[in-house]
Amino acid sequence: MSADTTRTVYFGKWPITEEEFREWLQQLDRNKDGRISKEELAAGLQTLGLRCKRWRAWWAMKKNDADNSGYIDTESEIQKLVEHARKHWGIDIRSK
Repeated sequence: MSADTTRTVYFGKWPITEEEFREWLQQLDRNKDGRISKEELAAGLQTLGLRCKRWRAWWAMKKNDADNSGYIDTESEIQKLVEHARKHWGIDIRSK
């Protein structure tokens, strides 16, 4: 990601594309297992400067982990998380 994209995602001030948000999600996957855990998501939310990051991560997992695996790991779950971020985290994510 470019510096502008990083700043955009971290502060939620400028519109970003869905692709850029998905790239940010991939960066959260610290152990590179192809899925996002609640802990990885909480660490990412900290970079956004959001309060109550652990609660927000728990809530996002509860709402978007459709198969209750404890991970965001399917395309449909990722898409739901994109919508969740738009609605609940105040990130202006735009389609291409």
